[in-house]
Amino acid sequence: MTTPAVPGLPVSDAVAGPILLQNYANTQQTIAARAALAIYNLWMRLIDPLHFDDSWRTLNPIVTGIMSTHYDMTAANAAQYYGLSRVVAGNPYMAVPGQEPDEQYMNKVANIMGRGQFYHFLKEQEPDAASAMANDSLRGASTRMVLMGGRDTVTATATQDPMAKGWERVIEPGACGFCAMLASRGAVYKESTADFRAHDHCKCVARAVFIGEPSVNKDLQKEWATATKGTKGKASIAAWNQYWENRNVDTGARNSAGTPAIGSQGPGDAGLIGRVGGSAEIPNP
Repeated sequence: MTTPAVPGLPVSDAVAGPILLQNYANTQQTIAARAALAIYNLWMRLIDPLHFDDSWRTLNPIVTGIMSTHYDMTAANAAQYYGLSRVVAGNPYMAVPGQEPDEQYMNKVANIMGRGQFYHFLKEQEPDAASAMANDSLRGASTRMVLMGGRDTVTATATQDPMAKGWERVIEPGACGFCAMLASRGAVYKESTADFRAHDHCKCVARAVFIGEPSVNKDLQKEWATATKGTKGKASIAAWNQYWENRNVDTGARNSAGTPAIGSQGPGDAGLIGRVGGSAEIPNP
């Protein structure tokens, strides 16, 4: 019997990799969900739509603190995952430092998606409705901020690790067309300027790909090639959006018979632009 590469995980290397990846993705999403729920509930308790600015001054620093703390959690979890997955891939263990949160950036996002969205919606909505809509906007943005901890840790480490070919995007059931398109390119990013594009509510994670390891996106690569055959540029994106929409409808219908569905969730257009900054995951035309 093959000796397990990871102590305490009594399975072969071939099985250990997928288990580690799934546990990592689940943990990342759980941390982000807890942060989003905490922010949502605090908004409900503290925000007075009729005296918004006064109540926002109380909530704003708390929101930034929750984002920062949970960013640290996803960064620590991703660092642990990276070290273990490196061993499973046949490499020596390497201590991985978690990335540090940019609290100034987080505070800016919190103000844009909290206060900014409230006054944006207030132009056409009653205060209570505008508050509820802004609360949801902030909840989605907080998910993105928190998951940046894990994404930044994996992407930054893979860029510098000589045993890593780079990193790739891993989508979850319910991924939108934008995320699926980026993952379908099958690219393994190594450039330090490559940024992990993510929209609000996005649940995708970054996976390090080590030398000798295959991509987890082989099936998506084939789907992209088939769906966009004979097209390029914007036409390829349009063809993919149509394909992904139809695919989700088909899998959703089959799910009623017991087959797991992959449905569209959140902003589902492959033309969506996510986080600003850096050169990003841009599919080849």
